[in-house]
Amino acid sequence: SVLLLYIIATSFATASVGASRPFIRPGDEPPLITARGGKCSGDFVMVQTFNPTVHARARIQRIIDESPKQKVFIAIHTNSEADIIAEMQSFPKSEKPLPTVVQNAMKERFGAVSELTNETMMALATTLMRTSQKELEKEMPDAVLRYSDVNILEMYPYINSIRTHGGIGHHHTVGFEFRDQAIQAALRDYFYRTGERKWNFCHLWVLNDNLEFSGKWGTFFEKYRENNADLLSSNRRNVSIDEHKFGTHSSSAFRAMMKEGLIYEHDQQIVRYSPRFLEAIHEQSNSKKVYAFSAYGTPSLAEMLGLRYGSLSLKGVKERGSWN
Repeated sequence: SVLLLYIIATSFATASVGASRPFIRPGDEPPLITARGGKCSGDFVMVQTFNPTVHARARIQRIIDESPKQKVFIAIHTNSEADIIAEMQSFPKSEKPLPTVVQNAMKERFGAVSELTNETMMALATTLMRTSQKELEKEMPDAVLRYSDVNILEMYPYINSIRTHGGIGHHHTVGFEFRDQAIQAALRDYFYRTGERKWNFCHLWVLNDNLEFSGKWGTFFEKYRENNADLLSSNRRNVSIDEHKFGTHSSSAFRAMMKEGLIYEHDQQIVRYSPRFLEAIHEQSNSKKVYAFSAYGTPSLAEMLGLRYGSLSLKGVKERGSWN
């Protein structure tokens, strides 16, 4: 319809979220997480989102309201129009089911999935996501951080040389495949927008935006305040080395470090990092070219470096829909 075409056209004519603010300032050395100062004070909570729907924003607001002892920020993964168009064009033109995130966006706005082509649906869903991102910024302007695949690659250009499963520029974005580096990009924006030059938080919690908790979120975070693990996560399990799998998901430097018994996978809904581990991730990525798909790269790197691991109990935590 004319209305649908107008919505799609205006989507791609609109500048991307955060385009008015430069990401890297001259003289900055990423990431500023390495400049720690004095005694730590409280935890930093980062909620990652790319499609902050009405329901997701309500969940995020609840995390903020229930966590007075934590500093809560929302990190929006927003790619450029060119990236979105390229990603749309890479989707198969077959009758395969549409991606869940597209179906969810359509259902939330229209109550049903329209009989449209994949490409048109992706364009419309992108419009809805951009609208949601702008609404989030209006509702929580002081809590929003922004980053894109371009920002991640500015900090870690070696990622471009890694052949990923599904592929960068295919169904998975750089930020999805390499969440540890996406986190660093979001933290960089935190330092930019706040003007802070030192990291004084005790830990960094990273959450998906589709989580609900039966208790108080602040209580959940405080439960682990005295836990000195460098990495806290759930369902960590040992996996055997699969050269094909790791060959398409990681750098040669990471594979050179792999040993049987040291390779793990874990769930990524909620993960907590120590400042020491964040520094190690940046050092291994930037100087030694150690990269891996974060579902196994994060727990495996911690184990390879001899850092402390702790297990999270997610009792009372539920996922609403998919997050990918």
